[in-house]
Formats: sequence, C-alpha cells, structure tokens
Amino acid sequence: MDDWLLRQESPWTGRAFTTSSIRFALHKEACPTVGFRPITIRLLFLQTHHDPEFQVYTLDVAMQIDGTNVSFANVYHIVSHDSLAEKLFTSAAEGKRKAAQKLINAIIPDIEKWVVANSVRI
Repeated sequence: MDDWLLRQESPWTGRAFTTSSIRFALHKEACPTVGFRPITIRLLFLQTHHDPEFQVYTLDVAMQIDGTNVSFANVYHIVSHDSLAEKLFTSAAEGKRKAAQKLINAIIPDIEKWVVANSVRI
C-alpha cells in the first residue's frame, strides 16, 4: 500500500488514516450492503458462581439473536474446570479465562449456524 495514503488526514476526524480504517473503506466498497439488516446478539448472564476453594467459575448465560424474521435463543451452562487436576492447579485468573473460552466455544457455532440458516451477509 502506498505510504501517501497513510499520511493523509480523514475529512471527518482530522486524524491520519490507519491501515484498519482503509481496510474497512475498501471492504465497504467491495461488499455493498444492499438490503442489510443489523443483527443484534444479546448475552444475559443469568447467574455466575465462584468457588474460591478450587477457583471454579460457573456461568449460566442466555443468548438471543435477532435481525431477520427468525430469532434464536439458547441458554448455556458453563463450568470452567472438568477434572480434579484442573481444579487443584489453576489460579483465579486461569479459571476466569477457561470459563470465558468455554463460553465463546459454545456460542460461536450457534451463531454460525444461525447466520448460514438465515442467509445473512456479514
């Protein structure tokens, strides 16, 4: 990419363009959003629990997707640790990270299925 473009200022912000803003502008031109409807994904943490003895985090999370005529909802029950060894040798920060990663791993496939089933362009 030419460095000249990166030295120019945006007429809207007065700041220099960044690589990501240029990439977004190019994507916007290449993929026009004709008939685009926004997708709303709501995550509601129904209940969270922390067991300080073993640093186990338990999450009950509800997800709702809206954006077309068909909506989707699901409830997830996530436990950060599966085995006794994980419980014994995990810190609080690692427990939080494991719970968050398991939640993402559970949610992403459902979002992908909904997008494919509803032919939503992203």
